[in-house]
Amino acid sequence: MKALLALAIVFVLLGCVQSAQSQFLLRSDKENVTINAGESVIFTISFATENKFDASIFLTYTSNPLQIQNGGSTLSADIVNAPYKNVTLTVTTAANFTKGGIYEFRITGRNGALTSSVLCRVNVVSTPRTNWHFMPYTSKGAPWFVQQDAEGFYWHNYNGIQREKHDTPLEQWGNATANLYGNSSTKLVVDTKNNKMWITLGGFNLSRYTLDGRNETIYTPTISPLPNHIIYSMTLDDHDGSLWVGTGAGLARITGTEWTVFTTTNTNAVLDREPITCMAISGSTVWMGTIRGLVKFDGNEWTRYSPQNSALPAPFIRNIAVEANGNVWMGVSNEINLDSIDSESMVGLVKFDGTNWTLYNSENIPLLKENRVNSIAIDSKGNKWIATASHLLFDHTSGAGILKFDNTTWTAYTKANTPLPDNRINWVGVDNNDNIWFHQLIQDHSKSFWGVFNENGLPPNLTPPTSVEEQPEATDDGITIYPNPTNISFTISGADNILSIKLINNLGLEVSRKQEVVSGKVTVDVADLASGIYFVQLRTPTGMMTKSIVVSR
Repeated sequence: MKALLALAIVFVLLGCVQSAQSQFLLRSDKENVTINAGESVIFTISFATENKFDASIFLTYTSNPLQIQNGGSTLSADIVNAPYKNVTLTVTTAANFTKGGIYEFRITGRNGALTSSVLCRVNVVSTPRTNWHFMPYTSKGAPWFVQQDAEGFYWHNYNGIQREKHDTPLEQWGNATANLYGNSSTKLVVDTKNNKMWITLGGFNLSRYTLDGRNETIYTPTISPLPNHIIYSMTLDDHDGSLWVGTGAGLARITGTEWTVFTTTNTNAVLDREPITCMAISGSTVWMGTIRGLVKFDGNEWTRYSPQNSALPAPFIRNIAVEANGNVWMGVSNEINLDSIDSESMVGLVKFDGTNWTLYNSENIPLLKENRVNSIAIDSKGNKWIATASHLLFDHTSGAGILKFDNTTWTAYTKANTPLPDNRINWVGVDNNDNIWFHQLIQDHSKSFWGVFNENGLPPNLTPPTSVEEQPEATDDGITIYPNPTNISFTISGADNILSIKLINNLGLEVSRKQEVVSGKVTVDVADLASGIYFVQLRTPTGMMTKSIVVSR
């Protein structure tokens, strides 16, 4: 397989009567040319004819191979008449072209039974794909979040909550021998100044640890003022170390050992025992999302914005982020059920600058009609990054990939223009160096994935490995696949009882097959495959098993 996406080809099958004595010759201004990925090349085709040769010449364009990834071609004319003016063939490749090589292009002129052709070659120099790094769902699971603290340590819940050094290769994440902090699907709050880390265990109750995991304090509604055992959101005020906790039945704040629970009495009747779905702090202002609108606390005054008293288009604030200039970005919904999202309930993305409300939906940005905004992250340059699919495992609604807004232009990163295996992206996050983390977690875990992306190239520790010296990871059934990820080939060992091996892409199409296994080991060539997640289907005398493999270049 020489490439992935179809290249437009013009075929013109026409004929005309011409004297058998007439002749013509096609010529090109170039025969061999080298271009870089993302560039275009124009071949100029001219005609040498005999005197008084005035019949029409019909052109046919073909290529070998017939495809160039994300490329295109334009033949300026498929018929020429006297006087014979030059025609051009324009060949274009995409900037993320990764399958380099020599591609041949032939133009044939036909006049009745007479033909003449010219063969041109383009050597495409590929762009190394170092902007993306994908990880498959494994026995360790996949992280619901990846975040970086002020000292550069990464925190994630891949194989339990763990802390990684900033230069640890991604393939070595999740290898801690002891899980010091338990597990949590809720983003952590790390307070490096005060040697504290706050988590919720599966979204329930509140636990505080020292960063070395040795000391734990658990807060529940029965032994603390915590308003409710369900924790939807947490955020840290860096100025005084206060932790703000949004629960299923109200808001609380912990400063040192002092608790404050906010009710109608101390919020001027603005906030009561209601779910606090998301929070963000900007300077001295705390922003809170609820099922009844957006709430602001500036340290003195409480304000609620709702569809009844403002231009907020929907009441349910599902997620929130605040940029450096104070603009608030929200994913909003009409559905107030915290555990579901009706297909028609999402309204889209809303920006609030303190005065004006701006709605972004499928009519003005690259969202689908469901207007899913499941996660919002803002990098240091002010770019907004949006995850566009539901966070619910059983929701199979399609997503629109990862969206980026630089305050001028919207860019959609999808499987059509990037190595993304699927457009359903449930979450995005940004680390200290503006690397964009993402995941797709769906019910069919064999198709789930997570990874990291940077438009300007990933740092060495997050760059996909190119060496075949990766350590193999043995599975419970004795089958070992290595290296994983790979770039050229991978080996399956412990395969004495394997009858056949198929390699399936993320669309369910078979892209390679091995019928024989010799001496319990087989090597599968993937040099011609595009980067992405594939599935190794192994047939044994007792049934089928499927393993994932990442091809990364």
